[in-house]
Amino acid sequence: ASAEGATAATGTQGAALPLSTWQGSSRAGEARKASEEERRTRIAAEDPAALVGPALRDLAEQTLSLAPRARSTVLHGLVRTAVYQDLGYAQLYLERVRRIAALEPDAAGEAQLTREAARHIALWMCYQDTIQVAHQKTRRARLARVREEARAKPDQLLDVREFLHPRIDEITDTLPAGLGAALRDSAAFRRLVERATQRGMVLNTTSVWGYALLSTLARARPLRPRSLRFAHEQEQIERWLARALEVAPSDPGMACEMIRCQGVLKGYGETWARGSESFAKLMRAAGLMAGSEDAAQRLGKLRAAALADESGAALDAELARLTRRTAPGSHA
Repeated sequence: ASAEGATAATGTQGAALPLSTWQGSSRAGEARKASEEERRTRIAAEDPAALVGPALRDLAEQTLSLAPRARSTVLHGLVRTAVYQDLGYAQLYLERVRRIAALEPDAAGEAQLTREAARHIALWMCYQDTIQVAHQKTRRARLARVREEARAKPDQLLDVREFLHPRIDEITDTLPAGLGAALRDSAAFRRLVERATQRGMVLNTTSVWGYALLSTLARARPLRPRSLRFAHEQEQIERWLARALEVAPSDPGMACEMIRCQGVLKGYGETWARGSESFAKLMRAAGLMAGSEDAAQRLGKLRAAALADESGAALDAELARLTRRTAPGSHA
Protein backbone atom coordinates (compact mmCIF):
# COMPACT_ATOMS: atom_id res chain seq x y z
CA ALA A 1 0.00 0.00 0.00
CA SER A 2 1.09 3.59 -0.38
CA ALA A 3 0.51 4.52 3.22
CA GLU A 4 1.66 2.96 6.44
CA GLY A 5 0.60 3.79 9.96
CA ALA A 6 2.48 3.46 13.22
CA THR A 7 1.54 4.45 16.72
CA ALA A 8 3.49 5.51 19.75
CA ALA A 9 2.15 6.19 23.22
CA THR A 10 3.90 8.55 25.58
CA GLY A 11 3.27 8.49 29.34
CA THR A 12 3.39 11.29 31.84
CA GLN A 13 7.08 10.57 32.36
CA GLY A 14 7.80 10.29 28.64
CA ALA A 15 8.30 6.51 28.72
CA ALA A 16 7.40 4.60 25.58
CA LEU A 17 4.77 1.91 25.96
CA PRO A 18 5.02 -1.48 24.19
CA LEU A 19 2.70 -2.20 21.29
CA SER A 20 0.67 -5.37 21.37
CA THR A 21 0.58 -7.68 18.36
CA TRP A 22 -2.69 -8.61 16.71
CA GLN A 23 -3.04 -12.38 16.88
CA GLY A 24 -6.22 -12.83 14.87
CA SER A 25 -9.49 -14.38 15.89
CA SER A 26 -9.50 -17.45 18.08
CA ARG A 27 -11.30 -20.62 17.14
CA ALA A 28 -13.93 -19.83 19.75
CA GLY A 29 -14.42 -16.42 18.17
CA GLU A 30 -14.83 -17.96 14.74
CA ALA A 31 -17.38 -20.41 16.11
CA ARG A 32 -19.36 -17.57 17.67
CA LYS A 33 -19.23 -15.68 14.39
CA ALA A 34 -20.54 -18.69 12.46
CA SER A 35 -23.31 -19.21 15.00
CA GLU A 36 -24.34 -15.57 14.80
CA GLU A 37 -24.40 -15.66 11.00
CA GLU A 38 -26.59 -18.75 11.07
CA ARG A 39 -28.97 -16.94 13.41
CA ARG A 40 -29.04 -13.95 11.05
CA THR A 41 -29.73 -16.25 8.12
CA ARG A 42 -32.78 -17.69 9.85
CA ILE A 43 -34.14 -14.22 10.68
CA ALA A 44 -33.35 -12.87 7.20
CA ALA A 45 -35.30 -15.71 5.61
CA GLU A 46 -38.52 -14.54 7.28
CA ASP A 47 -38.11 -10.95 8.50
CA PRO A 48 -35.14 -9.24 6.82
CA ALA A 49 -36.25 -5.77 7.91
CA ALA A 50 -35.57 -6.78 11.52
CA LEU A 51 -31.82 -6.84 10.78
CA VAL A 52 -31.43 -3.27 9.52
CA GLY A 53 -32.20 0.24 10.69
CA PRO A 54 -35.31 2.24 9.75
CA ALA A 55 -33.72 3.88 6.71
CA LEU A 56 -32.97 0.54 5.05
CA ARG A 57 -36.14 -1.37 5.89
CA ASP A 58 -37.84 -0.77 2.55
CA LEU A 59 -34.82 -2.12 0.70
CA ALA A 60 -34.54 -5.01 3.15
CA GLU A 61 -38.12 -6.03 2.45
CA GLN A 62 -37.25 -6.28 -1.23
CA THR A 63 -34.78 -9.07 -0.47
CA LEU A 64 -37.74 -11.38 0.19
CA SER A 65 -37.75 -12.01 -3.58
CA LEU A 66 -34.24 -13.48 -3.33
CA ALA A 67 -33.14 -16.96 -2.25
CA PRO A 68 -33.59 -17.37 1.55
CA ARG A 69 -29.99 -18.50 2.14
CA ALA A 70 -28.66 -15.40 0.35
CA ARG A 71 -30.67 -12.76 2.19
CA SER A 72 -28.36 -12.30 5.17
CA THR A 73 -25.38 -11.69 2.88
CA VAL A 74 -27.40 -9.22 0.83
CA LEU A 75 -28.42 -7.36 3.99
CA HIS A 76 -24.76 -7.06 4.98
CA GLY A 77 -24.11 -5.55 1.57
CA LEU A 78 -27.01 -3.12 1.84
CA VAL A 79 -25.72 -1.79 5.15
CA ARG A 80 -22.15 -1.60 3.91
CA THR A 81 -22.97 0.31 0.71
CA ALA A 82 -25.37 2.68 2.49
CA VAL A 83 -22.74 3.55 5.12
CA TYR A 84 -20.06 3.87 2.45
CA GLN A 85 -22.11 6.25 0.32
CA ASP A 86 -25.90 6.63 0.66
CA LEU A 87 -29.29 4.94 0.16
CA GLY A 88 -29.15 5.44 -3.59
CA TYR A 89 -25.89 3.50 -3.70
CA ALA A 90 -27.47 0.71 -1.63
CA GLN A 91 -30.34 0.60 -4.14
CA LEU A 92 -27.84 0.25 -7.00
CA TYR A 93 -26.16 -2.57 -5.08
CA LEU A 94 -29.45 -4.44 -4.71
CA GLU A 95 -30.23 -4.00 -8.41
CA ARG A 96 -26.86 -5.49 -9.33
CA VAL A 97 -27.37 -8.48 -7.04
CA ARG A 98 -30.81 -9.09 -8.51
CA ARG A 99 -29.36 -9.36 -12.01
CA ILE A 100 -27.19 -12.27 -10.88
CA ALA A 101 -29.90 -13.76 -8.66
CA ALA A 102 -32.24 -14.03 -11.65
CA LEU A 103 -29.90 -16.75 -12.98
CA GLU A 104 -29.48 -18.59 -9.66
CA PRO A 105 -29.67 -22.38 -10.33
CA ASP A 106 -30.13 -23.32 -6.66
CA ALA A 107 -32.52 -20.72 -5.26
CA ALA A 108 -34.18 -23.26 -2.95
CA GLY A 109 -30.85 -24.47 -1.63
CA GLU A 110 -27.50 -22.87 -0.82
CA ALA A 111 -27.83 -20.19 -3.54
CA GLN A 112 -24.04 -20.05 -3.85
CA LEU A 113 -24.01 -17.90 -6.98
CA THR A 114 -26.22 -15.24 -5.39
CA ARG A 115 -24.33 -15.29 -2.09
CA GLU A 116 -20.95 -14.89 -3.78
CA ALA A 117 -22.31 -12.10 -5.95
CA ALA A 118 -23.82 -10.32 -2.94
CA ARG A 119 -20.51 -10.46 -1.09
CA HIS A 120 -18.16 -9.48 -3.89
CA ILE A 121 -20.35 -6.79 -5.44
CA ALA A 122 -20.47 -5.06 -2.05
CA LEU A 123 -16.71 -5.37 -1.61
CA TRP A 124 -15.98 -3.81 -4.99
CA MET A 125 -18.59 -1.06 -4.65
CA CYS A 126 -16.99 -0.12 -1.32
CA TYR A 127 -13.48 0.13 -2.73
CA GLN A 128 -10.85 1.90 -0.67
CA ASP A 129 -10.24 5.47 -1.77
CA THR A 130 -8.70 8.42 0.05
CA ILE A 131 -12.10 9.45 1.40
CA GLN A 132 -12.74 6.00 2.87
CA VAL A 133 -9.22 5.73 4.29
CA ALA A 134 -9.58 9.14 5.95
CA HIS A 135 -12.91 8.05 7.42
CA GLN A 136 -11.42 4.87 8.84
CA LYS A 137 -8.40 6.62 10.33
CA THR A 138 -10.56 9.16 12.19
CA ARG A 139 -13.13 6.75 13.61
CA ARG A 140 -13.39 6.84 17.40
CA ALA A 141 -13.39 3.05 17.52
CA ARG A 142 -10.07 2.96 15.70
CA LEU A 143 -8.45 5.48 18.05
CA ALA A 144 -9.82 3.58 21.04
CA ARG A 145 -8.40 0.34 19.66
CA VAL A 146 -4.99 1.97 19.18
CA ARG A 147 -5.03 3.13 22.82
CA GLU A 148 -5.90 -0.38 23.95
CA GLU A 149 -3.21 -2.04 21.82
CA ALA A 150 -0.63 0.52 22.99
CA ARG A 151 -1.73 -0.15 26.59
CA ALA A 152 -2.04 3.56 27.20
CA LYS A 153 -3.30 4.53 30.64
CA PRO A 154 -6.12 7.09 31.05
CA ASP A 155 -3.68 9.81 32.12
CA GLN A 156 -1.26 9.21 29.24
CA LEU A 157 -1.11 11.17 26.01
CA LEU A 158 -1.17 9.21 22.76
CA ASP A 159 0.28 10.34 19.46
CA VAL A 160 -0.76 8.50 16.31
CA ARG A 161 1.53 9.21 13.40
CA GLU A 162 0.67 8.04 9.91
CA PHE A 163 3.55 7.52 7.50
CA LEU A 164 2.11 8.42 4.10
CA HIS A 165 3.48 8.18 0.59
CA PRO A 166 0.64 9.30 -1.70
CA ARG A 167 0.79 8.44 -5.39
CA ILE A 168 -0.39 10.84 -8.04
CA ASP A 169 -3.32 8.56 -8.90
CA GLU A 170 -4.59 8.72 -5.31
CA ILE A 171 -4.74 12.50 -5.62
CA THR A 172 -6.26 12.76 -9.09
CA ASP A 173 -8.73 9.92 -8.47
CA THR A 174 -10.38 11.94 -5.70
CA LEU A 175 -10.88 15.02 -7.89
CA PRO A 176 -13.85 15.64 -10.22
CA ALA A 177 -13.53 13.38 -13.27
CA GLY A 178 -12.59 16.09 -15.80
CA LEU A 179 -10.05 17.83 -13.60
CA GLY A 180 -8.62 14.57 -12.32
CA ALA A 181 -8.09 13.21 -15.82
CA ALA A 182 -6.40 16.44 -16.96
CA LEU A 183 -4.00 16.55 -13.99
CA ARG A 184 -3.24 12.84 -14.24
CA ASP A 185 -2.00 13.41 -17.79
CA SER A 186 -0.07 16.56 -16.88
CA ALA A 187 3.69 16.01 -16.76
CA ALA A 188 4.16 19.24 -14.80
CA PHE A 189 1.67 18.21 -12.13
CA ARG A 190 3.24 14.77 -11.90
CA ARG A 191 6.69 16.28 -11.32
CA LEU A 192 5.26 18.59 -8.65
CA VAL A 193 3.62 15.72 -6.77
CA GLU A 194 6.72 13.54 -7.01
CA ARG A 195 8.95 16.30 -5.62
CA ALA A 196 6.55 16.93 -2.75
CA THR A 197 6.02 13.29 -1.79
CA GLN A 198 9.14 11.41 -2.87
CA ARG A 199 10.32 11.03 0.73
CA GLY A 200 6.85 10.47 2.09
CA MET A 201 5.26 12.48 4.84
CA VAL A 202 4.30 12.05 8.48
CA LEU A 203 0.86 13.13 9.65
CA ASN A 204 -0.01 13.23 13.34
CA THR A 205 -3.69 12.30 13.29
CA THR A 206 -4.10 13.10 16.99
CA SER A 207 -3.02 16.70 16.49
CA VAL A 208 -5.59 19.40 15.75
CA TRP A 209 -4.19 19.99 12.26
CA GLY A 210 -3.79 16.32 11.34
CA TYR A 211 -7.20 15.28 12.59
CA ALA A 212 -8.90 18.27 10.96
CA LEU A 213 -7.26 17.47 7.62
CA LEU A 214 -8.38 13.83 7.60
CA SER A 215 -11.80 14.67 9.03
CA THR A 216 -12.42 17.21 6.25
CA LEU A 217 -11.41 14.65 3.62
CA ALA A 218 -13.68 12.03 5.19
CA ARG A 219 -16.61 14.45 4.91
CA ALA A 220 -16.11 14.70 1.14
CA ARG A 221 -18.24 11.56 0.69
CA PRO A 222 -21.08 13.42 -1.14
CA LEU A 223 -18.54 14.45 -3.78
CA ARG A 224 -17.34 10.89 -4.42
CA PRO A 225 -19.82 10.10 -7.27
CA ARG A 226 -18.30 12.96 -9.28
CA SER A 227 -14.76 11.72 -8.85
CA LEU A 228 -12.53 10.19 -11.51
CA ARG A 229 -12.09 6.98 -9.50
CA PHE A 230 -15.83 6.49 -8.95
CA ALA A 231 -16.59 6.66 -12.67
CA HIS A 232 -13.79 4.21 -13.45
CA GLU A 233 -14.79 1.66 -10.79
CA GLN A 234 -18.47 1.68 -11.78
CA GLU A 235 -17.52 1.02 -15.39
CA GLN A 236 -15.26 -1.87 -14.37
CA ILE A 237 -17.94 -3.36 -12.11
CA GLU A 238 -20.47 -3.34 -14.95
CA ARG A 239 -18.04 -5.03 -17.32
CA TRP A 240 -17.27 -7.73 -14.73
CA LEU A 241 -20.95 -8.40 -14.08
CA ALA A 242 -21.73 -8.50 -17.80
CA ARG A 243 -19.12 -11.23 -18.27
CA ALA A 244 -20.52 -13.28 -15.39
CA LEU A 245 -24.08 -12.84 -16.64
CA GLU A 246 -23.06 -14.02 -20.10
CA VAL A 247 -21.57 -17.24 -18.73
CA ALA A 248 -24.05 -18.00 -15.94
CA PRO A 249 -26.88 -19.60 -17.98
CA SER A 250 -24.63 -22.33 -19.39
CA ASP A 251 -22.00 -22.61 -16.63
CA PRO A 252 -23.05 -21.17 -13.24
CA GLY A 253 -19.94 -22.65 -11.64
CA MET A 254 -17.71 -20.65 -13.97
CA ALA A 255 -19.77 -17.51 -13.35
CA CYS A 256 -19.30 -18.04 -9.62
CA GLU A 257 -15.52 -18.31 -10.05
CA MET A 258 -15.47 -15.17 -12.18
CA ILE A 259 -17.30 -13.32 -9.41
CA ARG A 260 -14.86 -14.64 -6.79
CA CYS A 261 -11.97 -13.19 -8.80
CA GLN A 262 -12.91 -9.81 -7.32
CA GLY A 263 -11.15 -11.02 -4.18
CA VAL A 264 -7.76 -10.13 -5.65
CA LEU A 265 -8.73 -6.43 -5.50
CA LYS A 266 -7.60 -5.25 -2.08
CA GLY A 267 -6.40 -2.18 -0.24
CA TYR A 268 -5.54 1.00 -2.10
CA GLY A 269 -2.67 2.65 -3.90
CA GLU A 270 0.01 0.24 -5.11
CA THR A 271 -1.72 -2.76 -3.52
CA TRP A 272 -4.90 -2.07 -5.50
CA ALA A 273 -2.88 -1.46 -8.68
CA ARG A 274 -1.18 -4.86 -8.39
CA GLY A 275 -4.52 -6.51 -7.70
CA SER A 276 -6.02 -4.81 -10.75
CA GLU A 277 -3.28 -6.26 -12.93
CA SER A 278 -3.96 -9.74 -11.58
CA PHE A 279 -7.71 -9.28 -12.01
CA ALA A 280 -7.27 -8.28 -15.66
CA LYS A 281 -5.17 -11.39 -16.29
CA LEU A 282 -7.79 -13.59 -14.63
CA MET A 283 -10.57 -12.12 -16.75
CA ARG A 284 -8.56 -12.62 -19.93
CA ALA A 285 -7.93 -16.23 -18.96
CA ALA A 286 -11.61 -16.69 -18.12
CA GLY A 287 -12.53 -15.52 -21.60
CA LEU A 288 -10.19 -18.06 -23.17
CA MET A 289 -11.37 -20.92 -20.96
CA ALA A 290 -15.11 -20.24 -21.12
CA GLY A 291 -17.00 -23.17 -22.59
CA SER A 292 -14.45 -25.82 -21.64
CA GLU A 293 -15.53 -28.61 -19.31
CA ASP A 294 -13.16 -27.77 -16.45
CA ALA A 295 -13.17 -23.98 -16.86
CA ALA A 296 -14.35 -23.23 -13.31
CA GLN A 297 -11.74 -25.50 -11.74
CA ARG A 298 -8.92 -24.04 -13.81
CA LEU A 299 -9.95 -20.45 -13.12
CA GLY A 300 -10.21 -21.28 -9.42
CA LYS A 301 -6.62 -22.53 -9.48
CA LEU A 302 -5.47 -19.32 -11.15
CA ARG A 303 -7.36 -17.24 -8.61
CA ALA A 304 -5.70 -19.14 -5.75
CA ALA A 305 -2.29 -18.43 -7.28
CA ALA A 306 -3.11 -14.72 -7.52
CA LEU A 307 -4.19 -14.61 -3.87
CA ALA A 308 -1.11 -16.51 -2.72
CA ASP A 309 1.34 -13.95 -4.08
CA GLU A 310 0.49 -10.25 -4.34
CA SER A 311 3.45 -9.63 -6.63
CA GLY A 312 1.71 -11.60 -9.38
CA ALA A 313 4.64 -13.99 -9.92
CA ALA A 314 2.70 -17.09 -8.86
CA LEU A 315 -0.18 -16.18 -11.17
CA ASP A 316 2.18 -15.57 -14.10
CA ALA A 317 3.81 -18.95 -13.49
CA GLU A 318 0.44 -20.70 -13.39
CA LEU A 319 -0.68 -18.91 -16.56
CA ALA A 320 2.53 -20.00 -18.29
CA ARG A 321 1.89 -23.63 -17.30
CA LEU A 322 -1.67 -23.34 -18.55
CA THR A 323 -0.45 -21.92 -21.87
CA ARG A 324 2.02 -24.78 -22.31
CA ARG A 325 -0.66 -27.39 -21.60
CA THR A 326 -3.09 -25.87 -24.09
CA ALA A 327 -0.57 -25.08 -26.81
CA PRO A 328 -0.91 -26.99 -30.12
CA GLY A 329 1.03 -30.23 -30.02
CA SER A 330 1.03 -30.36 -26.20
CA HIS A 331 0.61 -33.86 -24.75
CA ALA A 332 -0.23 -32.63 -21.21
